[in-house]
Amino acid sequence: MRTAASGSICPSPFRRCRSEEAGRDQLDAIGLRPLALATQIPARGVARRAARYGDTTAFFMDDGAYPDPAGFWVGGGRDTVVVIAPDRPEMGITLWLRNGATSNIVTLESGSWRSQVSLAAGEERRVGVAFAPPQTSARVRIASAATFRPSTSDPTSHDTRLLGVFVTVGRAR
Repeated sequence: MRTAASGSICPSPFRRCRSEEAGRDQLDAIGLRPLALATQIPARGVARRAARYGDTTAFFMDDGAYPDPAGFWVGGGRDTVVVIAPDRPEMGITLWLRNGATSNIVTLESGSWRSQVSLAAGEERRVGVAFAPPQTSARVRIASAATFRPSTSDPTSHDTRLLGVFVTVGRAR
């Protein structure tokens, strides 16, 4: 971009040049007019938090989950809604459920799909969630019937949260 005063080239398009300053002084208003309206129904709700797990992003839609670096805890006796969006959604996703210190019933729902999993204390189970084309993410509701407090079951733990099941997000195989 050349400046009007010196004829020199601005080194960066992000740096102001004198001609840009002069133009800005002449500007009274900017008007925006939509060119088209969205035809898709907007997503329900706004994510409160997001976390990256490998090649997948998890958007936490409420306060019913506790994101950790390796996965997330669903609060004990609670449910949560998580939108899971893999970078390559062609196959679906795998959720690994690892139960806490007490037996539990975990319910998962996504669209019309529903699964109920009974878990013993400390048990781990794999659950696959398929995508129906052109779906690129899954809105999954996860409910944990049981609850435990880590500081009660492990005397070395200082974690006083009421937890249910730990979820690790992976890829479908």
